[in-house]
Amino acid sequence: MKKLIIASTSTVHGSRFLDYLSPTLSEFFKGIDTVLFIPYARPSGVSYDEYTKQFLRVVETRLNW
Repeated sequence: MKKLIIASTSTVHGSRFLDYLSPTLSEFFKGIDTVLFIPYARPSGVSYDEYTKQFLRVVETRLNW
């Protein structure tokens, strides 16, 4: 089964990267072993590579994928 989630922002003021979305991501992608991350709306000054690394750190440390 294919699933899709689109997030319009990665950070809510005063919180860490993806904090507000982590519980949803954790449940939504439970049992999934492949995720396609498209770093489209990245914060200014951050490269696409660094933004992707930020996402991977969250996936590996907080979401335990």
